[in-house]
Amino acid sequence: MWIIDKVRKMIESRDKYQISEEAIIEDIKINKESRNFKSKYEITEESIIKYIQSQMLGKTYAISDIHGMYGSYMEAIKNLKENDTLFVIGDAIDRGKNGIKILQDMMNRKNVKFILGNHEWQMMQVLDLIRKYNLSEKDIANYIRAGEQIYSERDWIRDGDEEEAEKCRKNKEEYLKEISNIQLDDYDMRLMYIWTLANKGVYTLDEFLSLTKEQQDEIYNYVKEAAVMAKKQVNNKNFIMVHAAPLELEYLVDSASKKSEGAIKYSTIVGMDDKKMSQSVLSICTETRDDTSGFAFWKKHGYKTIYGHTPQDGKILIDHVNDAVCIDTGCSRRKGKLALYCLDDESVKYIDRKEDYIKDEKGYGDD
Repeated sequence: MWIIDKVRKMIESRDKYQISEEAIIEDIKINKESRNFKSKYEITEESIIKYIQSQMLGKTYAISDIHGMYGSYMEAIKNLKENDTLFVIGDAIDRGKNGIKILQDMMNRKNVKFILGNHEWQMMQVLDLIRKYNLSEKDIANYIRAGEQIYSERDWIRDGDEEEAEKCRKNKEEYLKEISNIQLDDYDMRLMYIWTLANKGVYTLDEFLSLTKEQQDEIYNYVKEAAVMAKKQVNNKNFIMVHAAPLELEYLVDSASKKSEGAIKYSTIVGMDDKKMSQSVLSICTETRDDTSGFAFWKKHGYKTIYGHTPQDGKILIDHVNDAVCIDTGCSRRKGKLALYCLDDESVKYIDRKEDYIKDEKGYGDD
C-alpha cells in the first residue's frame, strides 16, 4: 500500500530529519495522490494517526510471575520490537533457577519496566539482614534452619503436641549455637526460612551469593528502585499495574488525572517513617488475594487493573465486573505458560515453558 509505505519511510527517517507526527499528517493531507488513495480505500485521518503512533511509540506489553524461567522470559523478549515496552509485574525470581539472570537481563533493557512482587519483597528483606549483620553463608544456613524450627514449633503447638514443639525449640537452640553473635529475632529467622525454603528462594539466594560484590549491589539497587504500582495510558485507555492489588488512595487518582503515567517506587515505601504503614502498603500491593475492592476502586475512576500473583490454569483470568485481568498463568508449574499481554489491543500470546518445572515436593509454593 503506497500510503503506508510512505508513512513508514517518513517514520524511519524521523530522527535524522526531526519529522514530527504532525508533519507526516500534514504531508498526507496536502498530497493529491494521498487524498485519492484515502478516498478509494476509506483510509481516515484517525486510522493514519493510530498507525503512526503504533510505529513511533510501539506497543505496551505485560508479563508476570516468570519465577526463574529464563527461557520463557527470553521467548517473550523475542516477541518485542525495538520501540515496544514490556512491564514485568512481579515475581521474576524464585522457584526456577535463573531468577537473578532474569533480573540482570531486565536491568540492561531500557524498554523493560519492573514492578516488584512478594518474592522480591521477601528477597530484599533477607538481603537487608545479610547486609546489616554481615552474615556469612554458614550463619545464613543456620538461621534458615532455626527459622524452620520456629515455624514447625508453631504448627505443633496449634496441634496440641507439646513434646514435638519442645523438640523444635531444642533444635533451634542447637542451630543458634553455631552462630557466634545471635542478633536476629524469631520474625527475621522465620522470614529467612519462608523465603528460601517454603517459597523456593534458595535458588535465587545461591545465584545471588555467587556474584561479585559489585554485581550484588547492582541487583540490590535495581530492585530497590522498582515500582510497587504503576499507571500507564495506552490508546487513551488507562491502566493500573500491580503484582497483587492496587492501593485505594484518592490522591493517586488526582495524580493520575494530571499525569497519565507514573509509578510508586519500593524505595519510597520502605523509606517511610511509619514502618507499620510501609509494611501494610507493601502487603496490599504484593500479597493481597481474593479482595477485589482495589480493582473496583480504580474501575470507578476509569482504570483497568493488570495484575498477577494468583496463578491461573494456563489461561488469563478476566474479571469483567471489576475490570481487572490476572495474567499469572503459572509459568513455573507443570502445565503452566507465560502470558504476554498486550495493553494496546488487550490480546494475549501464551508462551510454553522452556525449562522443567520445579516440583513442589513439600506441598509449598501456591503463591
